[in-house]
Amino acid sequence: MQLDTRTTTSSRLGLTPRQTPSSIVILDNATMRARGANTTQEALSRAPGIIVSQQPGSAGTVCMRGFCNTEITQLFNGIDVAYGGVAGRPVDTWTLDRIEVLGGPSSYLWGQGAVGGTINYVSKIANREQKGIEAFGLGGMFFNRRAGVSYNGQIGNTPNWIQAAAGYSGSDGYVERTPHNAGDFSLSWLSDINSQVSNTIAAEFHTEQRDAYWGTPLLNPVFLGNVYELRTNGLPVFDAQILPGTRYKNLNALNPVFDQQVVLARNITEYAFSEALQFKNTLYFYRADRQWENIEAGSYNARNQAFAGGAFLPNSLINRSEEFAVRHLHSLIGNRTEAFYHADIFGFPTRTSAGVDASWNDQTRNPSLPNPFFSSTVLPYGFTGGIPYNEIFGSTGWVGGARGQLRTIALFAENRISILPQLHLTTGLRWEDIEYSRTNFRTPTPPAPPLDLIGDPAFFRREYNPITWRAALSYDVAKDVNVYATYSTAANPPAGYILTGTPAQLRQFGLSTGWQVEGGAKFDFLDGRGSATIAGYFIERNNLAIRTGPNPNQVAPVGKVASNGIEFNAGLQLTPEVSLQGNVAWTNAKFVQFDEATRDFFRPILPRLPAANAAIVSRAGNRPINIPRWTANAFLTWQFMPEWQWQFNTRFVGDRFANTANTVRLPAYTLFDTAIAWSPKFLPFGRETTLTARLKNITNAQWFEWGQTFNDVALIGAPRTFEMSMYTKF
Repeated sequence: MQLDTRTTTSSRLGLTPRQTPSSIVILDNATMRARGANTTQEALSRAPGIIVSQQPGSAGTVCMRGFCNTEITQLFNGIDVAYGGVAGRPVDTWTLDRIEVLGGPSSYLWGQGAVGGTINYVSKIANREQKGIEAFGLGGMFFNRRAGVSYNGQIGNTPNWIQAAAGYSGSDGYVERTPHNAGDFSLSWLSDINSQVSNTIAAEFHTEQRDAYWGTPLLNPVFLGNVYELRTNGLPVFDAQILPGTRYKNLNALNPVFDQQVVLARNITEYAFSEALQFKNTLYFYRADRQWENIEAGSYNARNQAFAGGAFLPNSLINRSEEFAVRHLHSLIGNRTEAFYHADIFGFPTRTSAGVDASWNDQTRNPSLPNPFFSSTVLPYGFTGGIPYNEIFGSTGWVGGARGQLRTIALFAENRISILPQLHLTTGLRWEDIEYSRTNFRTPTPPAPPLDLIGDPAFFRREYNPITWRAALSYDVAKDVNVYATYSTAANPPAGYILTGTPAQLRQFGLSTGWQVEGGAKFDFLDGRGSATIAGYFIERNNLAIRTGPNPNQVAPVGKVASNGIEFNAGLQLTPEVSLQGNVAWTNAKFVQFDEATRDFFRPILPRLPAANAAIVSRAGNRPINIPRWTANAFLTWQFMPEWQWQFNTRFVGDRFANTANTVRLPAYTLFDTAIAWSPKFLPFGRETTLTARLKNITNAQWFEWGQTFNDVALIGAPRTFEMSMYTKF
């Protein structure tokens, strides 16, 4: 459970998870490797209550506590690039030291965002504790392949330490025509300049080339002998289904593009003025270049349709659409200065942190122009990709769109004071001055009252000044048992990301507000052989920008979402040879206020109304998309011989909905994995060597990773997969 390991995500005060009055989970590299997590998203999916998805449009999607995507902050070594749902693509775990997961709002720590939680990807970095070489290799079905090597050590007898790590991952993909290759490299140098000052220079590079799979089309529902379009409003609840035999079909264009190249560089200077007072300065730079060229949607015909000289019944042809290309050029430069003071004040042990963070964030988006000439009808089984994307008639490729710039200056402070030896008060406060500007590279459009009050001007600017805070009490019932209660707030854009927002999303609205109350306990039991955490929470997010009419630019900040739930996480050494870990989460999320404009109605003769006659339908009481009520994970390990270990893991995800109307249901699923690991002692190389054979999804269950009816497709999760790997230390 690592309750006594220092974390950097839930506090700047050097607290451990046991001392932190919030829910915090640490997934270190050894844990990820032992569970067979090849990517960051595979690792996250085993944490309490988390749902992940790598759909190409927003491949870093994470859901926690009833909130998804832009409502979750994803940090890279404590740096928020303000684009986590896209920047947080699943990458190989080899160059990571750990992933830390903080539940609930944390804008008071990391700035606007983070209503549902915060995830921090912490890279391997030069340190004084580790020494030697680690290596890893993996091969498996679908030509899955991974290789990695890393080194950390002192340079001679000098006060300098160096770390280097390199990783490669690739696959032919379990879906046809989805080859993937990615590389990661990190290098860092730690120097003790004198007894008080140290400096670390760290640089990371990631590159990825992938032919994307956007999803498998869902069949249109059949009721009372009639076939209705999937998005028809007013239908009774039905389970999402795919046509048998299309599980591994890819409807994207030939030679599509889903690539990225990312650089992150940091210079970290630490100065210990005294044992009680320290300073830390982090200068950081981030640069990403991402490219897409894809066909993103596919729908089954809901009526009889002519094709290739024949007549086809409903649900027998797929009509592809949403031909789209875009390039994102994203850069960030910033500096964070922090001070830490630990001492007794008037006899009360106190820890205090305060600082300033200033950054300049810049992103240019170059989307293709709409292609009114593109349409493609294909047979579900005989389809082989069609023509390459760059030969699609009418495709414009990347065309200058808009540039978003985000200037942020933040002041923050945090404090923990022990009012009594067992009673601790933890507080945090953050003030931000955020200025957003957007430059339109295309033809400006004027306002068109009463529906569109701003249009798309040549230049647009907004300023925000959110203040967010946290107050928490924790009480040590015993040395290894404590309880806590916390209240925290958050500030979010009303819709989407500030960095890439449109005037319609950000025009006259302030930031959305959110708050959470959480209570819980962290404790050891059975003489320290077990440890556990339990947390209950209630979160509310207000002022969401939602459509209030048929025009997509007619929005108002009147939406509200609420979520409450319970999370339990535990580990137990049952016997010296058998250990058990597991977690379970119950999430009750719902729209409190959400009126949606829709043209799709349950009418056999006229299933879709004209745009001018779109109706407003209340979704109050419905569950947000892709949020299950129940999730659970369990990990059983048996050391049945001194050199042999057997593992058995299972994951359960309850049913979810793929639309806000809650009519398209994604069925619940259960996955089982197993592995045999051998750690021979007689090998002539390596201080520690482990060979592992692993079988994932033993039953070959068909499961939906993600569903969303705006493009009528769902992502089908990985089938049964066999892998073998080797890990060694020198």
